[in-house]
Amino acid sequence: AVYAAARDILSRYLALVPELSEPYFVLAQLDFATGNEAAAAEDAEKGKAVYRGDIKTARRAAGYYITVSDFGNAALFLLDIVREAPDDTASAYDLAKALYLSGDKAAAAALVAGLRERAPTVLETDPDFLAAITAYEQSIQ
Repeated sequence: AVYAAARDILSRYLALVPELSEPYFVLAQLDFATGNEAAAAEDAEKGKAVYRGDIKTARRAAGYYITVSDFGNAALFLLDIVREAPDDTASAYDLAKALYLSGDKAAAAALVAGLRERAPTVLETDPDFLAAITAYEQSIQ
């Protein structure tokens, strides 16, 4: 009932301001949480279509896409975050993981190489990924 009420409020809000993308990603998260994956994907697509590059929405969108394991779209939004907040090393590391999981291992390795120099402690937050990217780096040497 709480999710339905929240969805109703957001839907009415979006009817007033359909050009805002963040509420679509909130709806997508609500729909996904209630098991309505098709509606969640539709809401996310609508949000992506009207997205205009603000970091708050990018964080919400990236979170949604990570939740649904759509790492290509997550990477698009994480890239915006890293461009807007270059000192956000946690988001840079998340971008590296999203790139790796979406198949762009070379770009992920390049990001990790930079993080090794400027923020090595962030690499310790996900040792499994660090091991995977290190193995990739060694395989191309």
